[in-house]
Amino acid sequence: MSPHLPVLAQEIADAAIGAAEAGAAIVHLHARDPKTGKPKHSPWAFLPFLRVIKQRSEVVVNITARGAQTMRVGERVLPAQRFSPEIASLHSVDRRVIEPPLFIQSVFGILGGIGTHPEDVAHMKRTADRLFGDSHRWSVLGAGKAQFAIATQALLLGGNVRVGLEDSLWLGPVGLARSSAEQVTRIRQINEALVFATATPAEAREMLALKGGDAVNF
Repeated sequence: MSPHLPVLAQEIADAAIGAAEAGAAIVHLHARDPKTGKPKHSPWAFLPFLRVIKQRSEVVVNITARGAQTMRVGERVLPAQRFSPEIASLHSVDRRVIEPPLFIQSVFGILGGIGTHPEDVAHMKRTADRLFGDSHRWSVLGAGKAQFAIATQALLLGGNVRVGLEDSLWLGPVGLARSSAEQVTRIRQINEALVFATATPAEAREMLALKGGDAVNF
């Protein structure tokens, strides 16, 4: 585990706010056991940093619904049910439980999943366009060393990107990233070098038709 990975509630809050200040419109959050650093999925583990982030930033908060592999669906969604965030991750949409606009995030480089070749990225973009047409926004995350290459390709394809220490501990050949904010800064520089605009939290809320930060339960 990277020594830079935030574990304590205040560290997680500071990391999220730092990423927002670096240009992130949305932050995706997990809670961790303060002693071991392992993921913790109790709603009460999320509460301390959720409140701090809301008080100090306008960033859109996305609470994970992943949990552990051994958890039932009801356990995985407990934090999202309790706090009613603007966005919560959903690892399957085959039951038609949500309505457009959809925010589709393709994941690359995870063991057992799709690879990191440029053709893999292009395939997922074509598939999302074929299945959902104009009713979705497409985003990517690339694991490990492929993070920035996949993110850059997605930008060129008109997509959105996610970076952060959950997906990759590296900033590139220079070594470990010291924070998610460093990774956000790097991809923002790439994005703006390509003459694309970086969305603000307000613009992200408009694009995704979100309910607004004042309608959450934290």
